[in-house]
Amino acid sequence: MRIRATISARDRSAWNRLIKLSGAAVASAALVAAALPLGAAPAGAQISTRPAVTLAGSVGTLPAASAAVVVDVNVPVDLNSAGDPQQIDEVPVASATITSPKFSIPVPSSSALQQAEQQGHGTVNFTVMAISGSDLTAEGIPAPIDISPAAANAAQLATQAAGTVQMPAFAAFHPMTAAQVAAVKATNSAASDSAATPDIIPPCTWKAYGSEYNDLTRIGEVHVANTSGLSDTFWFRHQNDETITFGYSASDPTGNWTEGGTISLTDSLSSNGYHTFGQGAVDYADSTYYYQRYHDYIGECPASYEILAVGTSTVVGPGTNTPPVNPYGGCENDPYGEAFSGNSGWDYDVGKAETYSGIATVFGFTFGGSDGFTTDVEHDYTAANGAATTWLCGSPGDQITDSPILYNTTG
Repeated sequence: MRIRATISARDRSAWNRLIKLSGAAVASAALVAAALPLGAAPAGAQISTRPAVTLAGSVGTLPAASAAVVVDVNVPVDLNSAGDPQQIDEVPVASATITSPKFSIPVPSSSALQQAEQQGHGTVNFTVMAISGSDLTAEGIPAPIDISPAAANAAQLATQAAGTVQMPAFAAFHPMTAAQVAAVKATNSAASDSAATPDIIPPCTWKAYGSEYNDLTRIGEVHVANTSGLSDTFWFRHQNDETITFGYSASDPTGNWTEGGTISLTDSLSSNGYHTFGQGAVDYADSTYYYQRYHDYIGECPASYEILAVGTSTVVGPGTNTPPVNPYGGCENDPYGEAFSGNSGWDYDVGKAETYSGIATVFGFTFGGSDGFTTDVEHDYTAANGAATTWLCGSPGDQITDSPILYNTTG
């Protein structure tokens, strides 16, 4: 299901008033009900205040005595013919005021969260923004909330069961622009009859800037022993859920990017892709990704420009360069190595993600990404009848079923 929603001035005003008077949980429910009339719940249904997930982390040294922290769920709207968003609304769903760098913010279930879960196959993209004095910082992160056990890897299931997502370190606070300062003051003024206080962060709306761009992007790697009759088919299906970095820029849509965090990306074309790598293949696997820049025309977002991966084609092919060989020198030396003989196959992999840097460079921003093996991203090793015995293994210390990289060697 595609999400189509907009946040009106009335919705923003409701959020401003209620967060000031009643707290984040009530305000989140009111804004979601007003901004997302999508039929996910009956009219008048209550929004649960029970946490769907808790986001925890540290924003670093506070420039002032306290900081306002708001959790936004990213809602793509105005989709083009390929299903890629021309607008992204960051809908506030939770908030807190902190007086020390560490935070732990429960995010209650809501219509916005449920719709984001449906679109992301159980994974939701969040942006956490903090303002302390006249400085701000922000970080994006995907959170597995309701992934089917059949489609998840071990790391996703463990995070989902714990109900808490630990965020990476935030970038250092930096001064807000004049437009951001004005937006915060206006939001606080609308929320209170008294003097404005910078403890409410207005919702952010990103608009597509320029044309979409596609580029080959690294998604994994393949190792096949140099023995006749062996092959490995790398599958990349429509619920691949790649985790990929994104960038912010204060003023330049073609450069001066800083990393803004990570998002979870699901194939926009709902297709299945694969490539069969034959005897002796030691290759990276690439797919076509679609990238879009966005602009904050109002001045309420963490930066002036944002660059995101917005879709994949799932077409798989050999990439450039050559990945490192098996660190053991051979899988037979790996205590978890397994013999792999002719007329047999192996396709059971649920390993954690391998993170790559430099998977693509678009508009001056270099992306990084990772893909954990699931039922939608997998290796299918096959040995033809009569093929010599080889060995399969994973990264050092990992069993094959819990490894980010799989190797196949002759000894």
